[in-house]
Amino acid sequence: MSQKPSILIVEDEADLGELVRYNLEREGYACRLAADGRAALAAIHAQPPDLIVLDRMLPGLSGDDVMTELRREPRTASVPVIMLTAKAEESDELVGFALGADDYITKPFSIKVLLARVAAVFRRAAEPENGGSVLTAGPIVLDVERVELTVSGKPASLTATEFRL
Repeated sequence: MSQKPSILIVEDEADLGELVRYNLEREGYACRLAADGRAALAAIHAQPPDLIVLDRMLPGLSGDDVMTELRREPRTASVPVIMLTAKAEESDELVGFALGADDYITKPFSIKVLLARVAAVFRRAAEPENGGSVLTAGPIVLDVERVELTVSGKPASLTATEFRL
Protein backbone atom coordinates (compact mmCIF):
# COMPACT_ATOMS: atom_id res chain seq x y z
CA MET A 1 0.00 0.00 0.00
CA SER A 2 1.44 3.33 -0.98
CA GLN A 3 -0.64 5.33 1.48
CA LYS A 4 -0.82 4.55 5.17
CA PRO A 5 -3.53 2.08 6.16
CA SER A 6 -6.25 3.92 8.09
CA ILE A 7 -7.56 2.79 11.46
CA LEU A 8 -10.57 4.07 13.37
CA ILE A 9 -10.18 3.62 17.13
CA VAL A 10 -13.53 3.58 18.93
CA GLU A 11 -12.85 4.01 22.65
CA ASP A 12 -14.74 6.04 25.25
CA GLU A 13 -11.76 6.22 27.65
CA ALA A 14 -9.89 9.20 26.19
CA ASP A 15 -6.48 8.35 27.70
CA LEU A 16 -6.64 4.77 26.43
CA GLY A 17 -7.78 5.90 22.98
CA GLU A 18 -4.85 8.33 22.79
CA LEU A 19 -2.40 5.63 23.93
CA VAL A 20 -3.63 3.24 21.23
CA ARG A 21 -3.60 6.02 18.60
CA TYR A 22 -0.06 7.10 19.53
CA ASN A 23 1.33 3.57 19.27
CA LEU A 24 -0.46 2.74 16.03
CA GLU A 25 0.73 5.99 14.44
CA ARG A 26 4.31 5.16 15.51
CA GLU A 27 3.90 1.96 13.47
CA GLY A 28 2.93 4.01 10.41
CA TYR A 29 -0.87 3.84 10.49
CA ALA A 30 -3.16 6.85 9.96
CA CYS A 31 -5.57 6.94 12.91
CA ARG A 32 -8.82 8.64 13.83
CA LEU A 33 -10.61 8.47 17.17
CA ALA A 34 -14.31 8.20 18.02
CA ALA A 35 -15.55 8.29 21.62
CA ASP A 36 -18.92 6.61 21.16
CA GLY A 37 -20.90 4.40 18.80
CA ARG A 38 -22.78 7.19 17.00
CA ALA A 39 -19.58 9.14 16.34
CA ALA A 40 -17.97 5.92 15.10
CA LEU A 41 -20.75 5.24 12.58
CA ALA A 42 -20.62 8.85 11.36
CA ALA A 43 -16.83 8.62 10.88
CA ILE A 44 -17.13 5.24 9.13
CA HIS A 45 -19.86 6.46 6.76
CA ALA A 46 -17.89 9.65 5.97
CA GLN A 47 -14.71 7.70 5.19
CA PRO A 48 -14.56 3.92 5.75
CA PRO A 49 -11.27 2.96 7.42
CA ASP A 50 -9.11 -0.03 6.52
CA LEU A 51 -9.51 -1.40 10.08
CA ILE A 52 -11.56 -0.62 13.18
CA VAL A 53 -10.42 -1.15 16.78
CA LEU A 54 -13.73 -1.25 18.64
CA ASP A 55 -14.63 -1.21 22.33
CA ARG A 56 -17.83 -3.17 23.07
CA MET A 57 -18.96 -1.06 26.03
CA LEU A 58 -19.62 2.42 24.70
CA PRO A 59 -22.02 5.12 25.85
CA GLY A 60 -25.24 5.40 23.85
CA LEU A 61 -24.81 3.03 20.92
CA SER A 62 -22.81 -0.02 22.04
CA GLY A 63 -19.93 -1.60 20.17
CA ASP A 64 -22.19 -4.60 19.51
CA ASP A 65 -24.72 -2.28 17.83
CA VAL A 66 -21.93 -0.69 15.78
CA MET A 67 -20.77 -4.17 14.65
CA THR A 68 -24.32 -5.14 13.66
CA GLU A 69 -24.68 -1.98 11.59
CA LEU A 70 -21.25 -2.42 9.96
CA ARG A 71 -21.94 -5.99 8.89
CA ARG A 72 -25.42 -5.07 7.60
CA GLU A 73 -24.10 -2.38 5.20
CA PRO A 74 -22.47 -3.70 1.99
CA ARG A 75 -20.00 -0.78 1.96
CA THR A 76 -18.61 -1.68 5.40
CA ALA A 77 -19.38 -5.40 5.70
CA SER A 78 -15.81 -6.46 4.93
CA VAL A 79 -13.95 -3.85 7.01
CA PRO A 80 -11.88 -5.83 9.55
CA VAL A 81 -12.70 -5.21 13.22
CA ILE A 82 -10.61 -5.96 16.29
CA MET A 83 -12.67 -5.77 19.45
CA LEU A 84 -10.71 -4.33 22.37
CA THR A 85 -12.81 -4.65 25.50
CA ALA A 86 -13.02 -5.38 29.21
CA LYS A 87 -15.65 -8.07 28.49
CA ALA A 88 -13.37 -11.03 29.10
CA GLU A 89 -15.62 -14.05 29.58
CA GLU A 90 -15.53 -16.81 26.98
CA SER A 91 -19.20 -16.13 26.21
CA ASP A 92 -18.33 -12.44 25.56
CA GLU A 93 -15.64 -13.45 23.07
CA LEU A 94 -18.04 -15.82 21.33
CA VAL A 95 -20.60 -13.03 21.02
CA GLY A 96 -17.90 -10.75 19.56
CA PHE A 97 -16.96 -13.31 16.94
CA ALA A 98 -20.63 -14.09 16.21
CA LEU A 99 -21.17 -10.39 15.52
CA GLY A 100 -18.37 -10.50 12.95
CA ALA A 101 -15.20 -9.46 14.79
CA ASP A 102 -11.95 -10.55 13.14
CA ASP A 103 -10.09 -10.60 16.46
CA TYR A 104 -10.86 -10.07 20.15
CA ILE A 105 -8.48 -8.61 22.72
CA THR A 106 -9.40 -8.23 26.39
CA LYS A 107 -8.37 -5.39 28.70
CA PRO A 108 -5.92 -5.04 30.27
CA PHE A 109 -3.87 -5.76 27.17
CA SER A 110 -0.33 -5.53 25.84
CA ILE A 111 0.27 -2.77 23.28
CA LYS A 112 2.80 -5.08 21.58
CA VAL A 113 0.14 -7.78 21.20
CA LEU A 114 -2.34 -5.24 19.81
CA LEU A 115 0.25 -4.02 17.29
CA ALA A 116 1.05 -7.61 16.26
CA ARG A 117 -2.63 -8.43 15.77
CA VAL A 118 -3.24 -5.27 13.75
CA ALA A 119 -0.28 -6.18 11.53
CA ALA A 120 -1.65 -9.73 11.18
CA VAL A 121 -5.06 -8.45 10.05
CA PHE A 122 -3.43 -6.27 7.38
CA ARG A 123 -1.15 -9.14 6.32
CA ARG A 124 -4.15 -11.47 5.89
CA ALA A 125 -6.03 -8.78 3.96
CA ALA A 126 -3.09 -8.42 1.58
CA GLU A 127 -2.88 -12.16 0.84
CA PRO A 128 -4.74 -13.36 -2.24
CA GLU A 129 -7.78 -15.59 -1.67
CA ASN A 130 -6.70 -19.19 -0.97
CA GLY A 131 -3.10 -17.96 -0.86
CA GLY A 132 -3.23 -17.92 -4.68
CA SER A 133 -2.85 -21.71 -4.72
CA VAL A 134 -6.12 -22.59 -6.49
CA LEU A 135 -6.69 -21.45 -10.07
CA THR A 136 -10.04 -21.90 -11.77
CA ALA A 137 -11.02 -21.57 -15.42
CA GLY A 138 -14.50 -22.85 -16.20
CA PRO A 139 -14.61 -26.57 -15.33
CA ILE A 140 -10.82 -26.73 -14.80
CA VAL A 141 -9.46 -26.40 -11.24
CA LEU A 142 -5.70 -26.41 -10.63
CA ASP A 143 -4.56 -26.68 -7.00
CA VAL A 144 -0.90 -25.62 -7.08
CA GLU A 145 -0.27 -26.46 -3.43
CA ARG A 146 -1.65 -30.01 -3.72
CA VAL A 147 -0.35 -30.49 -7.27
CA GLU A 148 -3.80 -31.59 -8.44
CA LEU A 149 -5.84 -30.89 -11.54
CA THR A 150 -9.55 -31.62 -11.90
CA VAL A 151 -11.83 -31.17 -14.88
CA SER A 152 -15.54 -31.05 -14.09
CA GLY A 153 -14.71 -32.44 -10.64
CA LYS A 154 -12.81 -35.48 -11.98
CA PRO A 155 -9.05 -35.88 -11.41
CA ALA A 156 -6.84 -35.44 -14.45
CA SER A 157 -3.22 -36.59 -14.64
CA LEU A 158 -0.37 -34.39 -15.76
CA THR A 159 3.34 -34.97 -16.14
CA ALA A 160 5.62 -32.79 -14.02
CA THR A 161 6.50 -30.70 -17.09
CA GLU A 162 2.84 -30.24 -18.03
CA PHE A 163 2.02 -29.17 -14.47
CA ARG A 164 4.85 -26.58 -14.37
CA LEU A 165 3.64 -25.12 -17.66
